Amino acid sequence: MNVKKTNYLYLGTILFEAFVVGLLLVLVKVVNLKLGLLTELVLNQLMILLPSVLFLVFTKENPLRFIPFVKLKLSVVFLTILFTFLCMPLIVLANAISMLFVENAVNDMAALMTSLPAFAVVAVVGLIGPACEEFVFRGVIYHGYRRSGRVIAAMLLSAFLFGLTHLNFNQMSYAILVGVLGVLLIECTGSIFASMIFHMVINTSNVIPVVLNPQMYENGNEGAMAQLEMLGMGYKDALYMAIGVYAVIAVVTTSLAILVLSAIADISGKKEHVRAIFTTKPEQRSRMITWPLVVSVVLCFAYMIVTL
Repeated sequence: MNVKKTNYLYLGTILFEAFVVGLLLVLVKVVNLKLGLLTELVLNQLMILLPSVLFLVFTKENPLRFIPFVKLKLSVVFLTILFTFLCMPLIVLANAISMLFVENAVNDMAALMTSLPAFAVVAVVGLIGPACEEFVFRGVIYHGYRRSGRVIAAMLLSAFLFGLTHLNFNQMSYAILVGVLGVLLIECTGSIFASMIFHMVINTSNVIPVVLNPQMYENGNEGAMAQLEMLGMGYKDALYMAIGVYAVIAVVTTSLAILVLSAIADISGKKEHVRAIFTTKPEQRSRMITWPLVVSVVLCFAYMIVTL
């Protein structure tokens, strides 16, 4: 599996998703097909996962050979969870900054999820979704690019595509950050399980408040605006305040996260490996951008702009 094949895979994933969504829209109109929210959430993950699985089957690639499914030490698991919570203020900050320009894409989804059983929300959104996405983006796609020898370029490009796949500017802003942090965890531990834990903790910590207090989220963005009005605050004023507060918090917590990441690399015996990634120039200079990637990016951005 090389860079060009990886770009074809991403294009195939985008086109497959568009085909399935288009087919479902036709079925909704023609045969009055009705899909529940839980079914839609599962389908979303299958649309991301299935192209990669089929790709590996047809190319006869064994994911166990190039994706590191390595057991983590218990101490590394706990430190990874700590690292995740320390990174959350930075992720929230990125989300808040993006909301100065675009609407929060998650609030309305959270409102819909209040009608689902708690265990289903946690299982699909908190656990299954992150596992599938990590396998595809930090597993197949990142390691496909990584074979070029350009680790940093592979990290940034795979993170960018992960953000782009969300198909809205709001989630894209912090999904790219999540993608970069996930790759760093993989390189510091030598295991994709670290990035899976990282992603699962983020998603689960976001859905638990929805499960515990559904009334607060049942009106989505309109409810959030109403709450601000009750407090006598304007939307932009509240955002600027949140950005200021989280910027200060993020400086402290991100600094601590770097120390924790260093400890993770040390315990995992990857400290020199990680240092080499950022200090050694790659011997190969494989071309990362090919026409399938360009087409994919254009299609995604066109959709995001049209639906803005």
